[in-house]
Amino acid sequence: MKRYIVAGILAAAFLAGGCGKFVRDELITMQNEIDRLYTQVDGMNKDLAALRSIVYAMGANGYIVGVEEGTDEDGRSFYKLKFRTITPDADGRGYEVTDDAYSVTLYTGVDGKNGEDAVPYVVSARQDEEDGRWYWYSTQDEDWLKDDQGNRFSVDGKTPQLKVEEGFWFVSWDGGQTWEETGWKAKGEDAYELFTKAEVFDDRVELTLAADGSVLVLPRFLPVDVELTVGGEPLGDEVLIAPGETVSIHYVLSGTGVENALLFAGTDGRMKTALREESATEGTVDVTCPAVFPEGGYVYLTVHDGNGRSDVRIIRFASRTLKVLYGEAVHAAPAAGETGVTLTFEANFDLDAAGVFPEGVEPWLTVKTEIVEGVRVLTYDVAANAAAEARTGVIAVGPKDHPGFEMFRVTVNQAAAEPAPGN
Repeated sequence: MKRYIVAGILAAAFLAGGCGKFVRDELITMQNEIDRLYTQVDGMNKDLAALRSIVYAMGANGYIVGVEEGTDEDGRSFYKLKFRTITPDADGRGYEVTDDAYSVTLYTGVDGKNGEDAVPYVVSARQDEEDGRWYWYSTQDEDWLKDDQGNRFSVDGKTPQLKVEEGFWFVSWDGGQTWEETGWKAKGEDAYELFTKAEVFDDRVELTLAADGSVLVLPRFLPVDVELTVGGEPLGDEVLIAPGETVSIHYVLSGTGVENALLFAGTDGRMKTALREESATEGTVDVTCPAVFPEGGYVYLTVHDGNGRSDVRIIRFASRTLKVLYGEAVHAAPAAGETGVTLTFEANFDLDAAGVFPEGVEPWLTVKTEIVEGVRVLTYDVAANAAAEARTGVIAVGPKDHPGFEMFRVTVNQAAAEPAPGN
């Protein structure tokens, strides 16, 4: 359409012939006006898409994890907001957290200078009080935008595209395939930014919509911090766990919103969790692995600040692996005793090993573990047996970060002492 208008103006210029400079000046003026209107359309489309993205982030329990301010090449001030969003995962068992990857760039401007002719904003997003969803709203007609069947356009659905033809706004809801005339004039010193102001505070960003002056408040962070540890060490990217093992994850809540904070534990449907509250701000989540390690297993902790905002911490698990490279699981030792009996292991965790004896029985196995050239090594000594009966001892092998949990066992059968001559 832009080219069509320009072509028409050029034809008129040639027909005018002798008008010369006057026609050229008019052509330049009209061309500048067309360029300005199309620039406005492009800016509005970008800002409408930005608003849709912001509404999506708000509906996904999102909050801002970063704010960048700047000015583009045309001198427009902008803010780039980076969001953390929380959405249900594909199988519906838990949540997916997108952190510092979902961003929205928005521009701020001022109202049109020519108030009589200016139509600065034609659509905005508005939340329906009954169903809680966001829909596109016509600030010109003061009514919801609807299709031919009377259905409202959801912000979660298609973002409108705008264009100007012959001084009027047209809107498209199908990606520009068809256009609907709005009847709204596009004249005057219109500002095309959707937001007139953005204010950045320590805990929030407030966006003022030019359409009706309403303010969108976007949280910058959840006012509750969660510290997670396993065995006194900060939680890593993955927690090692073995089939049948129960790992205890300790949590501490802090921050300005901790007074009303609540924490809940959930799973992917395979792990089991048990929450043990020690106080209003501290406790332990016990996670138990089933008999067969579930690949991709995870649990999630949901923290509510008591004011409608939540955070989800996903805790993912990896299987402990332990493989015997050398040595015997069952060993026969002589009555005279033995030293330096060795087993070597390939494992993705540090080993802990100890002799297991009935209460009242003096330990007769001495055990130590070490790492030699990347290999886990278990070495034990067997004390002499002076008794007339054979005896059996057990060495339990497990993770050093979980004392008492057994993953492998060595059985040592020691012969009885030989009777003295003449007996």
